Amino acid sequence: MTRYYTFFLSILLCFSCAKKEMETDLKAYEVQGKVRQIQYKGNESTNGNSIRFNTDGLILSERYGGRLFSYKYDGMYATELKIFLGDSLEIKRLFTYKNTVPTEIREYDKKGTLQKKVIYKYDKNDNRTQGIILTTYNDTLSMEEYEYDQNRMTKKIRYTYNEHIEPINDENSKKIRSHIRAYASEYNYEYNENNELVSCTETIGDECMSKTYYKNFHGVDLAISEVSYWGGAQDSSVVTYGFDEKGNWIFKRTVSSHREQKQERAILYYK
Repeated sequence: MTRYYTFFLSILLCFSCAKKEMETDLKAYEVQGKVRQIQYKGNESTNGNSIRFNTDGLILSERYGGRLFSYKYDGMYATELKIFLGDSLEIKRLFTYKNTVPTEIREYDKKGTLQKKVIYKYDKNDNRTQGIILTTYNDTLSMEEYEYDQNRMTKKIRYTYNEHIEPINDENSKKIRSHIRAYASEYNYEYNENNELVSCTETIGDECMSKTYYKNFHGVDLAISEVSYWGGAQDSSVVTYGFDEKGNWIFKRTVSSHREQKQERAILYYK
């Protein structure tokens, strides 16, 4: 799959997860307080990206990679997402809920034609157990299945997806030819005596993929170092931060064995 295609699939499946109670979007962007806007700069991959929040801490819009993502809400619940490239509408998504959890997302192209849909399933505590992306003919594009630990953190995700999706060479057929792949990631968390997150280790099968260490700054868990493992190779990185007067980071420096990356962001606040 292309990077562009994978990116949009990940957005669909990442919409809210284990928590039953409503949360703001601030934590996902490593900020706290009455944040109005985050503007990224100083890094070629994120320079010019920005996120705007409403007074409830929910995303109003996000500029990412030349695209604008614009949300509408009914109270605390997103009902519509429109994605623009320049002034042109590319994609529209409509969200359906049962009680307080999203149960379905339908995605339409700029002509209003249904392109794909996402179905979510939950356990009795409203923790998400499954997210499935389907074509308009209900063929599975990808599926994620979730398990959680006692802190309701993601313990295991099983991924199943079609690596290649091809129409069968028959103009009268609506079916597709699938190439199924599957794997599972498991996560192990460590906490200190104050129940603050200290580290997270990700494994796939018997292979450790990474271990990330965290420190709580001003109520937000931030990664301070990571060790990644790829095919026997090991790469370590150390992360340092600079903060504004509200306690949110505005400078981030990541140094690994083969590169140094700096990221800056400006944060605006509601009064």
